[in-house]
Amino acid sequence: MKKAIAEILLGLFLFTFIGIGYDREFGEPTFFIKYKPNFKLIYSSQIGESDLRLDDLSKENKQNEQMFINFYENSPISDEFQNIIVVIIPLLFSLFSSGLISVFFQKNSTFKLIGISFLLNFISFFLLTFIYWNSGWNFAHLLLVLGFISCLISSFILKKTAKLDKVN
Repeated sequence: MKKAIAEILLGLFLFTFIGIGYDREFGEPTFFIKYKPNFKLIYSSQIGESDLRLDDLSKENKQNEQMFINFYENSPISDEFQNIIVVIIPLLFSLFSSGLISVFFQKNSTFKLIGISFLLNFISFFLLTFIYWNSGWNFAHLLLVLGFISCLISSFILKKTAKLDKVN
C-alpha cells in the first residue's frame, strides 16, 4: 500500500513539471517541461502579437502573461532537454495509474509491471499525438485520453499477473 501511494505521489509530482504552451504568434500548442513545479497546465499569451503592453492588462491577465513569459518563453531549460517530455508523460501516467489500480483493487505492482505499462503508454502517447495532428484535438484532451488509456493498460496488466499468480 505504501508503494502504491508513493507511485501516485511521484506521478503527481512529475505532473507539476509538465505544461502546455501556446505559441504567441501562431497559437500552436506544445508540451514543455517547467523549471519548477506548478499545478497550472496551460500557458498562453494574453497579449499575443498586439501592441498592448503589460501595464494595459488587468491584474489577472498580467499575472497570466508573466507566468507565460517566465515558464514558457524564458525557460532556463534548453530546447534539447525539452525532448525528454516524450519519456516523462508516459512515465507519470504509468506510475499514477498503476498506483491507483494497486490502491483500489489491492493488487501489488512490480518494477517489471510498471516497465511494461510505461512501454505501452509510450506507444499510445505517440499514436495519440499522431492522431492529434490529423484531427485537431486540444493537447489537454490528449492528456485526458492518455490517462484513461493508461488506467486501462495498468488494470489489464495487474489483472493478468493476478491470474498467473493464482495458477502458479
